[in-house]
Amino acid sequence: MKRCLKENKLLNDGNPKIKIKFNEKDFLEAVALISKDIEKNFNNEKFGIIGVARGGLPLAIAISHRIGIRRVDTVQIKMTNSNEKWDYGTAEIISSTVDDSVDKYIIFEDIVSHGRSVNILVNELLKKNKKVLAIYSLILNEDMEKLTLDNENMDIIFVNKITQRQWVNFFWERGYLE
Repeated sequence: MKRCLKENKLLNDGNPKIKIKFNEKDFLEAVALISKDIEKNFNNEKFGIIGVARGGLPLAIAISHRIGIRRVDTVQIKMTNSNEKWDYGTAEIISSTVDDSVDKYIIFEDIVSHGRSVNILVNELLKKNKKVLAIYSLILNEDMEKLTLDNENMDIIFVNKITQRQWVNFFWERGYLE
């Protein structure tokens, strides 16, 4: 299931010519929406937090402060060797810290674009007998609504939506100020 926490419409009406600058205000609004959703839906659950490096780490850390979970596990997934737009490669986990004492996880990502990163991570967690409660993302590529993943039962909960032709510049990234 894919579910939007905000109005389910494309940023900038899907126009790839309008630069998307995801600023601090946008980020804090998303953190508030996601925190509220987690508290509503998982308040009786004991779970861990995984931030997908690099983009999911700011979100995972902000949420951990909001909901009072001190430990944030990380997984580094290699997609490319460059900083070029849309230069995607084959997803592979290159490093991971997953707490063996935690049975359930919520995953945080900046953008779920093709599902390759979250798919490989969910598969790895399932091999370790971990349950994924949900995947939260700041942005969802609208193509994800049509794609079939290995784990169709995973919930992807997002705040904003873009098209494949759009590019998001986050305020913590190098290209934001350009």
